[in-house]
Amino acid sequence: MPIEDDNNNTRTFTVVTKGTRIGHYQIIEKIGSGGMGEVYLAEDTELNRKVALKFLPPHLCQDADCRARFRREAQAAAKLNHPNIVTIHEVSEFNGRPFFAMENVEGQTIRDFGKGKEQPLSRTIEFAIQVCEGLAKAHSAGIVHRDIKPSNILIDIEGRAKIVDFGLASIRGSEHLTKTGSTLGTVSYMSPEQARGEEVDARTDLFSLGFVLYEMIAGKSPFKAESEIATIKNVIEAVPEPLARYKNNVPDELQRIINKALTKDRNLRYQHADELSADLKRLISTVGSAPSPSKRKRQIVVPALAIIGVLIAVLVIRPWRDRQTPSHDANTNMKRIAVVPFRNQTGVPSLDPLGRIVADWTTQSLHAIGIGEIVPTERIPRKSENLSIKDIVDSTGAGVIVMGAIYKFGDSIQFQAQITSAEEKLFQALEPISAPSGNVMNGVELVRQKILGAIGLLFNERLSASDTLEVQTVRPPKYAAYVEFIEGMDAHTATFDMVSALKHYKRAYFLDSTYFQPLLAAIAVCTNLDRYEEGDSIVQMLNFRRDRLTAGQQISLEYSSGLLMGDWDRALLAARRGFELQHDFDWAYALGLCAYSANHPHEAIRVAESIDPAKGWMKSWSYYWSGLSCAYHSVGDHAKELTVISRGRKQFPTSLNLIDAEVQALAASGKVDEVSKRLIECEAARPQVDWSREWNAGLIMQTAGEEFRAHGREPEAMECFNKAITWYRNLQVDKLKSLRFIYAQALAKDRQYDSARSVIDQLLESRPDSIDYRGWLGIVAAKQGDTQQAGEVVDWLQNLHRPYLMGAHTYYLASIVASLGERDRAVELMRQSFQQGKQYWIDIHRNFAFESLWNYQPYIELMKPKD
Repeated sequence: MPIEDDNNNTRTFTVVTKGTRIGHYQIIEKIGSGGMGEVYLAEDTELNRKVALKFLPPHLCQDADCRARFRREAQAAAKLNHPNIVTIHEVSEFNGRPFFAMENVEGQTIRDFGKGKEQPLSRTIEFAIQVCEGLAKAHSAGIVHRDIKPSNILIDIEGRAKIVDFGLASIRGSEHLTKTGSTLGTVSYMSPEQARGEEVDARTDLFSLGFVLYEMIAGKSPFKAESEIATIKNVIEAVPEPLARYKNNVPDELQRIINKALTKDRNLRYQHADELSADLKRLISTVGSAPSPSKRKRQIVVPALAIIGVLIAVLVIRPWRDRQTPSHDANTNMKRIAVVPFRNQTGVPSLDPLGRIVADWTTQSLHAIGIGEIVPTERIPRKSENLSIKDIVDSTGAGVIVMGAIYKFGDSIQFQAQITSAEEKLFQALEPISAPSGNVMNGVELVRQKILGAIGLLFNERLSASDTLEVQTVRPPKYAAYVEFIEGMDAHTATFDMVSALKHYKRAYFLDSTYFQPLLAAIAVCTNLDRYEEGDSIVQMLNFRRDRLTAGQQISLEYSSGLLMGDWDRALLAARRGFELQHDFDWAYALGLCAYSANHPHEAIRVAESIDPAKGWMKSWSYYWSGLSCAYHSVGDHAKELTVISRGRKQFPTSLNLIDAEVQALAASGKVDEVSKRLIECEAARPQVDWSREWNAGLIMQTAGEEFRAHGREPEAMECFNKAITWYRNLQVDKLKSLRFIYAQALAKDRQYDSARSVIDQLLESRPDSIDYRGWLGIVAAKQGDTQQAGEVVDWLQNLHRPYLMGAHTYYLASIVASLGERDRAVELMRQSFQQGKQYWIDIHRNFAFESLWNYQPYIELMKPKD
C-alpha cells in the first residue's frame, strides 16, 4: 500500500470499525487507544494469524512531518528482532491514516498484571531485567524508546515482558523529526533532560525504567504531583522517598540500583542497559532468600510441609507417568522396559546431561502411549551408563534395556542406540543419528522417535492416531533449560539447598518458556522458603496455561495449589486422583502425608503401608518411618507405632527425628525407663540440621515431657522439661542464642512462666511482628492469669491481616483462650484454624495450652479422625 505524502490539513479519514478490510487485514475489534494511537485486533488473511494494527489518531496525521516521523520510526523499530520487544511486521497507510501491523501479544500491561495483588520482589526484578535486555537490543541499533511506562510494557501469557510502542523512538545520527522543545513523552515517566526539552539518548530510557521499577515496588510514583507542571518540577529537582517508607524489607542493594537509575545527572546514571541488567541479575539470587519479618516465620516448624515440599518436586519432575502399572515382581519381566542414560563419549563434560535427557524423554513417550511397564527414571541407578546390562537388570527387573552412546564428529553430535534383552540378546541396533552441535535437541527428538517406533514393533503394538499425536506434542525442552532443571533437582532433593534450586528452576524456565516442569518444582521450593507470594504467582501463571499441561502436570498443579493455600481437602482430592492415575509410591507417599494432615490417619496408614520404602529415593528417606509412626500414634495403636519405628531405626540408627518419634511412642505407652535410655542416647548424639528444623536433645526431651503430661504422668513430664532446660543452659552462649525460642517453650512447659516471659519479651524486641512470639506471649500470660496481657495479644491476633497464614493466628487464639479456660470458644477457634489451613499434626494433641480441653467432649469430637 503506497504512502501519500501530502500536507492537506483538511483531508478526511475513514473510520475503522469491526469488519473493515485494510489490504490483507480484516478488523476484528478495537483493543486500545492512547495519546499516540489506536490499536485494533485484526486477522492477517494471507498468513492466517492475528495481528495488532496501530493507527495514529486523526489529529496527529494531518501533515507530512507527522506521517514521515511515524513511517521512519516504525521502519526503524521493525528492524528490531528480540523476545522482549513487540515485533513490527509492516508499516503502511489506509485512506490517509498511517498504521503499522505488529505482533498481537496475548496478555496484559505490567500495571494490570500486578493490580490487586502484591508481586514478589524477585518477579518484579525479573521483569525489569527482561525490559533491560529489550532496551539493550534497541539501543545497540541506535533506537531510543523515549516513552517507557507501565502501559508500554506488556506481560504475555508465557510470563515474558515485551516492550511495545516504539512510535516515539528517536534515531541517533538521523534527521531530527521532533520539533524543537517537544518533549515527546509521558510527563509522569520522563527523564529530567526530557522534561527540559533537551536532546536525549539511551540514558533517558533507563531513567524511565527506574521510574517504573520504583512505582511497581512502592505502589506509587516517585515524582507525581497535582499538576503536570508540578510533576515536571519534581522530576527535575525532587529526590524520591526511600522505598522502605512504602514496602518492608527492600534490600539496600535494590534501593542503590534504583537511586542510580533515577540520578538527575545522566552522566552519573547507568550508561547502558546492560549495566543495569547486570546489577539486577546479581541481586535477584539473594532477593527473598530469607523469609521477611512480615511473614509468619515458622521457627519450630512441623516437618510435614517441608517433606511435602520436597515430595512435590519428585511428583512434578515425572509428569508423564500417567498410565504406570506397578509391578511387585522382583524377577525379570519381559514387558518391563528400562531406558538407561546414554554414555557421553564426546570428551565434552558439558554434554554429560545429554544422555539423561535422551533417557528421560524416551521414558516419557513410552509412558504416554502405554507400551509395556516402564521403569521410572529414579529407579535406574545413578551412573548407570557405566554399569553392565546385568547390573541394570538386577536393579530394575527389566526384560528390555534401551541404552546407547553419544559421540562427536567435527561440528556434529552423533547418537547411537540399541535395544537388548536381559540376557544381552540384541533386539535392534538403530541407525546412528546426527545433529549439529549447536542444536543437539533435534537429535534427542529423532532418537526418541526412533526408539519409540522400535519398541512398538518389538511389542507388536499398533499405535493409534491419538497416541501418536500425544507423543508428538511432547517437545523436549531446550538443552540449556534441561541442564538448569537437573541442577535444580539435585539442589532440591539431594542437598536441600532450596535457594539454589529455585535459582536453577527459574533460570530453566527463563531459557525455555514452554517448559513447565521447573515452575511446578519451583512452587515446592517457594513453600519451603515461606515465599508464598512468589509461589502463588507461579500457580496463577500456570493456571492461565492449564490447557498446555499434561494430565499429570495438571494434577500436580492442583495438589501444589492446595498445599500452598492451606486447602488440605483440595490437596487430598488431587493426591487421590494422582494415586488413582499412576498408583506408584511417589503419589502413594503424597496421598499418605496429605491424608494425615487432613485428619484421615487410617487412609494415610493404608496408603503408606502399600509403599516399598526400600525402592527409589524412599530408601534414603527417614521421614517415611516417622510419618507412618505418627499416623499410628493418632489412632492410638502404639504397639504398631513402635514396630514401625523399630524398622526405621534399623535402617537409620542415628536419625534424631526417628529417636524423637520413638520417644513419643514410648512415653505414650508409659515406658518410663525406655524413655530415659533414649534421652541419654540423644544427649550423646550430635545435633542434626535439615531444612525444616534443628533436631537436638532438648527438643526430644520436650517431646517426651509433652507426651507424659498428655497421658497423665506429670512427675515424669516435669523431669523431662527440667532435663531440657539444663541441656539448653549448658550450651555455649552463641548456640543458646539461636535456640532461645524453644528454650522459652521448655521454661513455659516447666511452669517457669516468669522466666519464659522474660525470654519471649527479649525476642519480641527484635521481631515485634512475629506471630509465634506474640502467640506464646499470650499463652504464657494466660497461664499466669494475666488477662490484660493475654487480651492484648488476642486483640493483636484478631486484627492481623496477612496472606498465607494457614490458620496460624487462629490456632494461637485457640491456645490462648483455652489457657484462659474458655473451652467452647477455644474449640470453635480450633475448628476455624483447620478450615484456614492448620494441619491436624501430632503436636496438637499434646499441646499443654489445651490442657483444659483434653477431657472436654466437644474437643475430643473435633480431634477424632475423620475416617
